[in-house]
Amino acid sequence: MLKWKHTYWYLLVFAVCFITSYSIEDGIRAHYDGSNAMITYVLGVIPNFLPAIGLCAILHVIIPQIVKFSKLSLEITRPHLMSMLAGQITLIILEFRQQFIPYETFDWHDIYWTLFGGILFMLLSHLMEFQSKSQFA
Repeated sequence: MLKWKHTYWYLLVFAVCFITSYSIEDGIRAHYDGSNAMITYVLGVIPNFLPAIGLCAILHVIIPQIVKFSKLSLEITRPHLMSMLAGQITLIILEFRQQFIPYETFDWHDIYWTLFGGILFMLLSHLMEFQSKSQFA
């Protein structure tokens, strides 16, 4: 069986999340008539949930590279947590900023689903870490 480095999996998660989010937002959501309240709700929050996972995944790949090539002598002991916090803070700030932009809407549900996406990222990253440790045991 082909063994991928964790970096490839995180890049794949990033790509799938953002392609799916873009497709839903510009394809399905833009043309949906709103006849079902549950579908309307899911189509409204999925562009927050999926990027929360994808952004954390790409930051998990990028942050260690930035630290490695910087002149800082900083050791990242928990890259999963650092990338999740950076992604979550960024997305939540972007959501709060919508209060001050005309024609944009602030919604607490978007923040909740952003947090759920971050939690799912942490669960997936810990699962990957556990699986890689159990392969070598």
